[in-house]
Amino acid sequence: MNKLMKVIVFVMVLVFVICSFISVMSAYAETCNIKMATLTTDQGSMLTDIQYKELVKNVTDIVLIPNKVTTGEDESEYIKVLAPKVIDLINKLYNAKGSIKIWLGTPCPTDKYLVNNPDRAKIIYEYITFIRDQIGPEKWENINIYMNHESIFGRIGISVYQHEVNGFNYERNIYITLMSDLSKKIHEELGKKFLWIPYYGYGVNTETVIKKVAAVADLSIFDYLLIQPHYYFDNSCKSALNGVYESVVRQKVCFDDGKIVYRPESSFLKNGSKTIIGFEMESSLILIYPKNANYSEYKLRYDDYVSKFEKIKDEYPSAFYWSFSFDSKDSTKNDSINVIRKIIQPFYSSK
Repeated sequence: MNKLMKVIVFVMVLVFVICSFISVMSAYAETCNIKMATLTTDQGSMLTDIQYKELVKNVTDIVLIPNKVTTGEDESEYIKVLAPKVIDLINKLYNAKGSIKIWLGTPCPTDKYLVNNPDRAKIIYEYITFIRDQIGPEKWENINIYMNHESIFGRIGISVYQHEVNGFNYERNIYITLMSDLSKKIHEELGKKFLWIPYYGYGVNTETVIKKVAAVADLSIFDYLLIQPHYYFDNSCKSALNGVYESVVRQKVCFDDGKIVYRPESSFLKNGSKTIIGFEMESSLILIYPKNANYSEYKLRYDDYVSKFEKIKDEYPSAFYWSFSFDSKDSTKNDSINVIRKIIQPFYSSK
């Protein structure tokens, strides 16, 4: 090979390396810049056009979550009862901000349905494709799918409870089977991404719940797995903040002492997990009512979230959950916009 050819080959290789690097960094930057806010169907039905515009101002994505009360009494009502309400909210979100990305929340099938139907993903997949066909290709372009189920119930293998090599039987758990089947359809047939926001372990089954989240994270079922600490709603699990933080910065689910959840079964995953781990902020209406008797304790917990996660909010994907579960005689129609302006926007806009 003469010198000229060597130079040409070198330049081509260099260009390829640079382009690959740029592509990887671009994808990484896009991932880091994912700032979501949740919106339940109940919340969405109460927002005005101005409030929709405020909600999407400082976020890149909305996680659209079906409330249980709006899903109908059984699976047969997903398309008839739930879908029209969700489609209406999708249209309102796009009217507020045409570039907004929406994570379409799945309905939650009943345990009876999951147990009695081997093709568990079918009814949810039909619901998703129905909405796709109704909203049209332009809006569908910016929609991905959110798994609206916050935990894994039932056993998924001996070693999830004990550190043993055998007994990791995913196929025996109806929830993981459903998630896995949906994941395949969502990725291969729809070309969409898949999100899950489980809660971190708390209460008497803390360790078990954490191990189950770790098991799912290892399987690459989801593109993004954002963990909710739950501490905002339960003062007894403050250590969950550290467990979630360590899970995010180490990109492996950890216990609250920072130790990675070690399971020998993960060795069969030759290429490692592709799931990106992030965190969820949690809040409620009480934060805008400083005269409420419980304000101080909730504000303290919320401030703990800010102290823990603010420094990594631009490095990893996150979501912001805001609860309406607050009964006050002072509550007004301005509650939504006050939470958005005083809580969500300041967190995402501050440097």
